[in-house]
Amino acid sequence: MQPGPSSIPDAPGDSATPNIPEAPQETYTHGYSEEHRSFLSMRSALQDADFFLPHLRPGMRVIDCGCGQGSITVGLAETVAPGEVIGIDRELSQIEAARTWATEHHVANVHFQVGNIYELPFADASVDAAFAHTVLEHLSDPARALKEMRRVLKPGGIIGIKDPDYASMIHESSSPLTAEAIQLYRRVSEINGASPYYARHQRRLLREAGFERTAGFAYAVGGGNDQMSPYIFSLTLKPWFHDPAFVDTARAQGWADQSQLDAMFQALEEAFTGPDAFFALTLCAAIGWVPEA
Repeated sequence: MQPGPSSIPDAPGDSATPNIPEAPQETYTHGYSEEHRSFLSMRSALQDADFFLPHLRPGMRVIDCGCGQGSITVGLAETVAPGEVIGIDRELSQIEAARTWATEHHVANVHFQVGNIYELPFADASVDAAFAHTVLEHLSDPARALKEMRRVLKPGGIIGIKDPDYASMIHESSSPLTAEAIQLYRRVSEINGASPYYARHQRRLLREAGFERTAGFAYAVGGGNDQMSPYIFSLTLKPWFHDPAFVDTARAQGWADQSQLDAMFQALEEAFTGPDAFFALTLCAAIGWVPEA
C-alpha cells in the first residue's frame, strides 16, 4: 500500500517558528555515507562562504563549527593566513578526514578537534570570527548555538551562517510519491531533532543572540540536465533511504513501512533521472556583528 497524503504530517511551510518536537534526540539525518562524504568534500570557501570572506582579513582567529570534511575550513584558513582557523565537529571520522584534507592541501594554519557547538571549547571573547555552514538546520535549538557562538566572539567580531529552508524545495515530477518522499524527509529530520525551516529566521535569531547588526542573503541551488539531475539524486537524495537513522525513524513513527520506502525511493530515482527532471532549493545566509566594546 502506498502512503496517502495524510500519512505524514504536513510541513509548517510559512509558520512563524519551526515546529520542533519536545526534547528530541538530535541526529545528522544526511548520515555519513561515502556518497554524502563525497558531496561534502566538494564544498569550498570561495563558493559556499562568499558572503563571509570579504569580512575576513589576515591574522584573524576563526572557528568553523560543524566543519565536516574540512574543505571550507581550509579555504577560510588560506584567507586569514597567518591567522588560525579551528574546525569543530562532533563526529570523529569527520575530524580525521578534515585533518587529511588539510595535509593534502598543505595548509598548516588550520586545526581540527571534536567539539559540541552548544559548548564550544573556547574562552569568552577569544575569536575574531565564527562560521557555520549547513549546521544549524540539524539542531533542535539553533538559537542556543548562536548564543554560544556569540559568547566566544570578541567585541566587533563577526558570525556567518548558511542553511537551506526546506519549505522552499521544489521539483518536477508527476508522481505523488516523489512529493511524499521529500515530505517524509522533512518530518524525519524534525523528529530527529533538526530545524529544517529555521533559516528564514536567521536575522531575528542573530539579533536575539546579541548581534548588533545583521545582513541576509539568498541563494538558489539545483537545476536540471542529463548530468546534474542524476548527480543531485545520487549525492543528496539517495543517501536518505540508505541511512539507518532515516529508515528506522520513518518506520518507528508509522509513516512508512519498508515496501513504501522502497516505492518512494524508486519514484525519486525515476524523477531525478528522467528527461524532465528539475530540482531547486533556497539557502538562506546571514552575517552579524558583535557590538564594539
